[in-house]
Amino acid sequence: MRKSAITPTQKLFRAVPNGDGPNGDGMIKYYEEGNVWFHSHKWFRKIEGGDKMKSNISDEYLRHPAFFMSFSETVEGARSFDRGSESHTLFEVQNPIKLRDEIKNILLNHKFVKITWIKMEYGKTIEVGHELTPSEASERKYRQKPEKYRIEREWRLQILFCRSFRTINDTLKFRWGQDIWNLFEISRENFK
Repeated sequence: MRKSAITPTQKLFRAVPNGDGPNGDGMIKYYEEGNVWFHSHKWFRKIEGGDKMKSNISDEYLRHPAFFMSFSETVEGARSFDRGSESHTLFEVQNPIKLRDEIKNILLNHKFVKITWIKMEYGKTIEVGHELTPSEASERKYRQKPEKYRIEREWRLQILFCRSFRTINDTLKFRWGQDIWNLFEISRENFK
């Protein structure tokens, strides 16, 4: 498995929707209160404009359930695909390694989960020339996107469960409270 090349000093950006919060009060308010959500691949296939693949054999019976949160290396990448300043607030992660380690500390069983930064690769096509090995299928699912998404320059913070089980929810929720501001900050880019 490849190691990510992310560094503690690398800035990452995440655009958070101003509307559509769980209580109708906006995601930005929910985020500001220290609630951070990771989503499954199945969740992303459900949203409008998401992955067009309607189902996946592992949606219901996961070999290793994975949840992730996406970030971009650039402001432009975080703002791409209709995530403009009118509809989204831009957050910065000042220390990606610290964020990963904080999540690791919150999770009780370190042998049960693996938390990693994954750098996305671009060029994934619909057609595959041969039957994929399990390793190739995993690479394709967790690390590759079509070329049209290259502007995102995406990094995923992934929580991978090392045991097989059926998930009940497509969202994994963390509640940090005000301590979240040790990990995220509202980007100055919002005010330019």
